[in-house]
Amino acid sequence: LHRIGDDIHLGAYTATRSEGDTSLTSRYPVPIGELERENPALARVLLDGEIDHIPDTEDPAVSEFARSVARARGHRSRVAVPLRRGGTAVGGLAVTRAEPRPFSADDIALLQTFADQAVIAIENARLFRELEARTGELTRSIKELNALAEVGQAVSSSLDLPTVLATIVSRAVGLSGAAGGAIYEYDEAGEEFYLRATDGLPDDYVQIGRQGRR
Repeated sequence: LHRIGDDIHLGAYTATRSEGDTSLTSRYPVPIGELERENPALARVLLDGEIDHIPDTEDPAVSEFARSVARARGHRSRVAVPLRRGGTAVGGLAVTRAEPRPFSADDIALLQTFADQAVIAIENARLFRELEARTGELTRSIKELNALAEVGQAVSSSLDLPTVLATIVSRAVGLSGAAGGAIYEYDEAGEEFYLRATDGLPDDYVQIGRQGRR
């Protein structure tokens, strides 16, 4: 089973023998233009929605690319059908036989049915990933709103400046995924920065910071 992205990817395959599997998997991902040059018949399946039926892979009309894969994998006949979602190509599904003989019309129709089911599975996986991403974004938004609410509550309900600053730097570190953070205050008269609040910083750094720096 092939899938189309920026390149052509091998989505799944049945194992045969190790050298044949390696010959197959080592070719992917392959740029679309390169596949069109090496295996134009398969490219037409994936990109144009055609069916590629090869009763004998040793036929001189078959590309050297396809023959080499067939020899390595040990098959002599193949049929490939497209995977399409609406009018968009998303990949292709191919099956092979060890002996050289044609696939029947019923065989090809059945394979297309499986290909249609694969499209549904791919679409469901895509929708699930999008749902996970949206859920993650919503979770992050909720965490940010909660953190901002805590900061707002600290600012409005307390006159204890160290407590307010400690809350601010703690929530900033948590939301940004940082290892530590600090708030400095600039003293215009002395032209120095003073460390007023920290979170997650080493003690020796804190001690140095509290001495003030120009």
